Amino acid sequence: MCVPKANHRRLIDECYPPPKQLAAAAPDFKPNSNELSRLAYYANAKPAKLTKVLTVLQAKATASARGLGGSGAAADKSKAGLMITLGVLKQLILDCRSHLSYFAPAAQAIISTALDAAAKPTAAGHRDLDVSARAASTFYALANYLDKESSASDARYAGLLRSFASIATEGGRDEEEQTRARLIGLGAIAGAVGSDALYSTAFAKQVGTIVPALLANVTEKAAVDLAFLRAESAKAADGTQLFAEYASKRRPVGVRRAPSLSAAAGGEKAPGPRDAASAAMGTMQSLLHHGDASHVQASIACVVSHLDASGAWRSAAWCAWLAEALASWTAQPYRFVVLTFFVEHLVEAETSAQPKKADTLVLMISTLLRSKLSLIGLSTSDTISNLLGLAVRRTHAAPDDELLPALIDCVGALGAHTYYADQANDCADEICARISALLLPDTDVAEAAKTSFGNASRRPIKTGDRARDESLRVLLCCLASLIDSANVPSRKSGAGASARPRMSPDTMAPTCALLASPNPRVRLTYHQTVLFFLQREAGPASDTLPSAGVAQQKEATAFLHAWAAGAFVLALARGLSMPQGASETPLSALPILDRSNAEGVRGPAPETAAQPVDYAGLTAAADAMARYLPVPATLGLVPGLLALDRAAGSRLSPQGVEGQRLSAARAFVAATLATMAEVWESSSLARSAKASLEAHNILTSFPAAMPELDAAHDFVPFPGGSAGAASERGLDARTVAQALAQSSKLQRETSLSEEELQNWLLRDWSVQIAVDDSLIGASPFRSSLDGAAARPFAGERADGGSDSEADIGAPRGVGVDDFREALGSRSYASKRRTNGELGHGAPNGSSSDPRAERRTSRRVSRKEASVPAAGVPALLDDLHVGVAEESGADGEQRPTLVAPALS
Repeated sequence: MCVPKANHRRLIDECYPPPKQLAAAAPDFKPNSNELSRLAYYANAKPAKLTKVLTVLQAKATASARGLGGSGAAADKSKAGLMITLGVLKQLILDCRSHLSYFAPAAQAIISTALDAAAKPTAAGHRDLDVSARAASTFYALANYLDKESSASDARYAGLLRSFASIATEGGRDEEEQTRARLIGLGAIAGAVGSDALYSTAFAKQVGTIVPALLANVTEKAAVDLAFLRAESAKAADGTQLFAEYASKRRPVGVRRAPSLSAAAGGEKAPGPRDAASAAMGTMQSLLHHGDASHVQASIACVVSHLDASGAWRSAAWCAWLAEALASWTAQPYRFVVLTFFVEHLVEAETSAQPKKADTLVLMISTLLRSKLSLIGLSTSDTISNLLGLAVRRTHAAPDDELLPALIDCVGALGAHTYYADQANDCADEICARISALLLPDTDVAEAAKTSFGNASRRPIKTGDRARDESLRVLLCCLASLIDSANVPSRKSGAGASARPRMSPDTMAPTCALLASPNPRVRLTYHQTVLFFLQREAGPASDTLPSAGVAQQKEATAFLHAWAAGAFVLALARGLSMPQGASETPLSALPILDRSNAEGVRGPAPETAAQPVDYAGLTAAADAMARYLPVPATLGLVPGLLALDRAAGSRLSPQGVEGQRLSAARAFVAATLATMAEVWESSSLARSAKASLEAHNILTSFPAAMPELDAAHDFVPFPGGSAGAASERGLDARTVAQALAQSSKLQRETSLSEEELQNWLLRDWSVQIAVDDSLIGASPFRSSLDGAAARPFAGERADGGSDSEADIGAPRGVGVDDFREALGSRSYASKRRTNGELGHGAPNGSSSDPRAERRTSRRVSRKEASVPAAGVPALLDDLHVGVAEESGADGEQRPTLVAPALS
């Protein structure tokens, strides 16, 4: 009796060869094409029947899977049946993708059954690669058309992904078989990466499975060295990698294709580890390139987790390559996420038990910052805040921490990425703000170590003199490294490139308190940093810097006043024991220290007094100031130098070591004035300075170099003995001031008369006055009451750069700063002075109580008649506001502008 079959069962059976010919279907194992087309047509016409169709296919797959293990005709027949079942399933997925919801669970069950069966050892003793490849190809097709809503919580799909990830990392057999198996797993993973199912709420869970499998295939080994990885990662970024068969680009559903993976299982060409590495890189590139910021962050988190689990942090060079490769594979708008994640993880992993983890992370960050990749979107303020905070914390935990030089290099590398005009200056501001915080009482040390990431409490910082001093040196080296990187010629040089603005010298004004540090290593590092700053940021124009004009010379005023105060204290102090808790700001400690030395209130600490290298450092820095910032250096330094020369004779004994320091102090003054005489072409001053130098020829050479944290230096003290009668003869202040004031070149550059210049250079001067002048940016161009600019100076530099004659001779226009000054603003050079310091608040990411602005009225030895009428009415007059209506040259009537009443 013949029992009729249901239509769907009959159509399915017709897709298979007759049972006796089933084993002969090898090696292609293809279903009967015509019958398969009829089955697909039937399923599309009656989607509800797909459930029954898949039930039959699932039963066939289960039956075939039971007999797959072993050898012989039965095993061959079972393998053929399973292979054809997978082929039928794949075609149904492709042809019935719009009805996938009817049979997706059953399809996943069939693939899972096939994978379990393929894992059974064959006669050759290893996985059946043919079945695995057909299952992977079917999974690729399924992943292509799964929607993210239905698969987000699908445990079967996640299980399949884990199975293929396991295949992608299989080992334990000969290299060729292992590579073939891995390529099969990588092919399935490529399908998952190109699937909409990945970009769902289960993204983090899926990439937690995908990323380790991919990274395991790009691990450095004999056949896959760093040179190959670097070359292949660049090709992967362009989509031209060695093994591109599994390219998984996200395409519209209608044009997606499912590749056959059979070549990996039994192709004629034997694949090698490089093929697997290339395939893994291509898939990783696709994963990162098609994701948004949250996807990239989740992916990088999985990378870090894999490095933790595998202990790969020990392979520093490989990790550095990986960091750069990951960033290059990420879409440009989100590359900054890679760096930001590494920086934040470095801060979090400060106390990690992983050996070499912090060192490798710092290397990865530095590699990214020094690469040619654009990191648009990177928050440089947050990045430098995190790195500086970590550096200070580690220094206080272990002053000899081996990681500190690498952290300094990381901070410096930020200078290579300039995305807005004042970025370098803002980074320098952040460093100087942390130096200021370290110079304050112990309660503010935490501010210098604060980061901008996370709110988790950190362990308290135990500080001491050594830890604080080393932290200051670390920050100074960070500043020098930043300056050095910022002056490297831009990668974008050429047409359309523009030089970045110079860093403002006033940025360093609060740091001048370091001149009075009792630690000679701190002072030497500071001397070198100041000199390096002046040479790079105030020196001649270059590919990275424009010519120094009026703006930068004005912005040096506060720094020069502060530096003069620090130099005075350093040159004359018998001991540099800083007062504890007696000052509100770093600079306000200088007058206290000066008074204690002058009055002998505090016990001297001769071992902390200035050494020969200090006077050499002061001389080198002052020489650079006079050459690169001639106008503000002359106006800001000369009153202090004359006061120093005068006070040296009364404060320092001409006998013994103090006599040597007396000669060194006067040699410093004479050498600086000799440079100014050269700059301003004053022969009379040159003769006086030369005579003084010959009488005090005691200065040593200064190690002018970029400061380095580990640099060794022998601090040779002054020898004993008397300085002789020559040291008792100082310079005549009035003669020096008169010689400078008579310089026609100086008069022309400052637009001041001889009398005005002489009065300014001979004005009252003390350390307290200099500190106050630094806070307000005092100069002869400002009125004694309000500080409004009376006239600009031309700003010619000693190296020949100057503003054009047209600019110098043109009448001064009215700008925003004029309105600020007329309305009573105390701003100078467009910088507000708050918190008691010039342009500096608390470090980024911290908060502190603002201190009241300080301003001390100072007698300015200059005629008030030379100051133009100040205030809003005078400014409105300059704008001709309120002037009666008049006719222009063309006869057109100009309307009258009436000034509002001022209350």
